[in-house]
Amino acid sequence: MYTALYRTERPETFDEILGQEHIVKILKNQVATGTVGHAYLFAGTRGTGKTSTARILAKAVNCTGEGYLTRLAVSEGEEVEREVRKYGCLGLKPYLTNCPPYIPPNEIRIFDFLPPEHLEAADRNGWIVMLHIPRSGRLRDPVNLAQLLEIEKRYPNIKLIVAHIGRAYSKQDIGDAFDLLGRTERMLFDFTANLCDDAIRACIKAVGCGRLMFGSDMPIAIMRMYRITDPVTGFYRNVVPRGLYGDVSGDPHMLESDETNITLMIYEQLRALKRVAANLHLTDAQIEKILYGNAKDLLESVK
Repeated sequence: MYTALYRTERPETFDEILGQEHIVKILKNQVATGTVGHAYLFAGTRGTGKTSTARILAKAVNCTGEGYLTRLAVSEGEEVEREVRKYGCLGLKPYLTNCPPYIPPNEIRIFDFLPPEHLEAADRNGWIVMLHIPRSGRLRDPVNLAQLLEIEKRYPNIKLIVAHIGRAYSKQDIGDAFDLLGRTERMLFDFTANLCDDAIRACIKAVGCGRLMFGSDMPIAIMRMYRITDPVTGFYRNVVPRGLYGDVSGDPHMLESDETNITLMIYEQLRALKRVAANLHLTDAQIEKILYGNAKDLLESVK
């Protein structure tokens, strides 16, 4: 099974960027001195590090010393604990790229990139774990659901956040997931990057407004785009301005358009919440909890 190089070789820090030393020096100095510009345009041919540099800059700008440890190259729980303390993190944000590279992408399980050793360390310390769901079945996948419920049961001190509502970007991605997840008591959900009214509505109806949050992956959400889904298959496509994000022909989920009025993804997310709030007759206090109060309470509980 072919694995794209960016899944295993993408740099995660400024120091790991190769061949762009002059750019890295400028950006590191700007971050260190607090003179970051209002906007940046990364230009160059494919493979020169535009996206990687932009991702690292976004993390550096948004890092306050209280973020998540994302690069879990170490395996032992004690090593993870040392890394979290070293960088002043509030918990873990593991990605699929942390799992062994020989596992086919669609066969990756949560425990392949978030092993028991890391979960035990998180449970001992009461950390936040921001979890990105693997597998093409997304939130409805029975393996994902079983392992989510196992984490809830075996590690009661973890503050588990299911990012993007488990990547349920269409009604078909939900299945009967919330029949099971609605029985949980502590599991949290974040709807950043999720524009699906059905997913947001199902989450609120299952776990209430007290366990839904907003804002886990804001750098992604500043893209100019909106999302369309196939009403039969649920396959989604992100509609973006033509040429704005380089060559996207290799990504089946990207669709270029000549439309001139495409807004920001963050705006489309808020529009989705607004529609759901009207449909469910949410109060201002409930909306405030989703957009601010729940995250505030969570962060204060782990500082």
